[in-house]
Amino acid sequence: PERRLMANFDMQELSRTIIEGLSIKSPLQHEYSWAVSDATWSKLPEFDHTSVKDPERNIALKKHLAQCWATADDEQKYKIAKWVVRDWGGVLGNSEATIKRHVKLVDAEDVDGPFEGIASYSKIFSIKDPEQYAIYDARVATSLNAIQLIQRKAIFAFPIPPGRNTEIDGSKTKQGFSDIYTRRHLRSLGFSVAPRRETYRIYLELLRQLEAATGRPIVTSEMQLFSRAVEFSKAARAQRSPGVSEAVA
Repeated sequence: PERRLMANFDMQELSRTIIEGLSIKSPLQHEYSWAVSDATWSKLPEFDHTSVKDPERNIALKKHLAQCWATADDEQKYKIAKWVVRDWGGVLGNSEATIKRHVKLVDAEDVDGPFEGIASYSKIFSIKDPEQYAIYDARVATSLNAIQLIQRKAIFAFPIPPGRNTEIDGSKTKQGFSDIYTRRHLRSLGFSVAPRRETYRIYLELLRQLEAATGRPIVTSEMQLFSRAVEFSKAARAQRSPGVSEAVA
């Protein structure tokens, strides 16, 4: 359902900025890859994970799970969601009650859910309908903010959920990208912010604009943002080094 956002920024400018950032060829030749153990794949025997490699495998997996979800009852949906979040996604802190709450959110297509848990429930959204929804996690959010910094643009600050990559979330050192470029700091640089509950809706609208402008499916943009997060983080942080201006437009 459509509703007015409280965020105040130019979505088209943000879309152009992200497209420009993603179009820069990676010196590291990053390509999406997600390591999944044989034990995890064994819990999904109907999907042949050996027939294709990432990134094509990720796309095929989501299409397969979307077909399963479309005909699943509540208990089957819980099992799918549990596999996606805990086994495939590696987010182990979700209780049965939490996952079932996420399933209800997804079934209701409520993209204005609480920010807490977004990295988990967006995974479920992404397999319910991979043509309309995508994963939002610490890596994706870092790329979105870092690209703007690299392009010297201050448009919209995406809140970054907790992550497990030390370049992004330095829980021990407090020197990760999310520790340095907090929403408060980005706001001081001129970035717009919005209530955290609007994050997923804004992200999906951005992905749809990227799709309309480039012709690439939203899952492709999601995988690019995920796989290049560390690269973009390091590039943005390099601009913050002594003698390098941090000013943005």
